[in-house]
Amino acid sequence: MCLGARGAEVRIRDTLRGVDTVNTTDDQSDSGVELIERSATSDRLLAQRTLFTGTSPVASDELYAVTKVGMSTRSRFELRLQPGAVAHTNTFFGRFPASYWQRWTNVTEVTVTAHVVADTACRIQIQASDIGGHRRIVTNVVVTGDERVSMTAPLDTFVDGGALWLQFEAQGGGAVVDDVEWTVVSPESIRPVAVAICTFNRAETVRARSRPSRPTSVYSRCSTLCTSSIRERIR
Repeated sequence: MCLGARGAEVRIRDTLRGVDTVNTTDDQSDSGVELIERSATSDRLLAQRTLFTGTSPVASDELYAVTKVGMSTRSRFELRLQPGAVAHTNTFFGRFPASYWQRWTNVTEVTVTAHVVADTACRIQIQASDIGGHRRIVTNVVVTGDERVSMTAPLDTFVDGGALWLQFEAQGGGAVVDDVEWTVVSPESIRPVAVAICTFNRAETVRARSRPSRPTSVYSRCSTLCTSSIRERIR
């Protein structure tokens, strides 16, 4: 957060959202509260990154991406597929919550971009589900060589529930996928974020459990998972 003098404008690079912002501060001396108005200067807002592994050994890799055919290796932001391998992000951290975006925002579509390097070819699909868990292919692209790909999916069929995710298939050779981002049209102003965590534990317990440690009970696992979920979604 960048604060300035009364009425001052401060331009910063918001690396979390991937946009440049202009902060206008207004010192409310009577109330002791400083208000911040943030205006986006980019037309795209970073809504979510696709991650392929966690930062703690406690979190299973399959919370991020699943290799259902063949073999793959991964790092935080990169997935390496062996020839013929198929992987998807229909996972806890990998899904894009399309139903929430359709219900609570005026966003009508989401765009996925990724850097792909294919020895021969790599097929990338955006897949979707509905409230009944039925799957469908929204769109797909085949990459041959080294390319930055972009695909767009409408957010108009998720009023009752459902999500979006990606599937990768290395065809005829290996493939590397990295730097995957989900972006939406940027609003005129960027609002502050409030985070709520549902848990059976008290606030001080949740803060303690948010530090890397091995859960010791059902309740502590609940609070740790909730806290980890929030952290991963906004990174």
